Amino acid sequence: LQSTEPVPCYNRFQGMRAQAGLAQAVTLKRKQRQAQPQGYIK
Repeated sequence: LQSTEPVPCYNRFQGMRAQAGLAQAVTLKRKQRQAQPQGYIK
């Protein structure tokens, strides 16, 4: 599925950024959970 318009590349870039943001949020949440006592999970 080849396309000459720049939209797919832009979408891929947005997807990569979203994925990076998601991974960052997950690691941040994991750090917060580690910092808190075991029984406490939001």
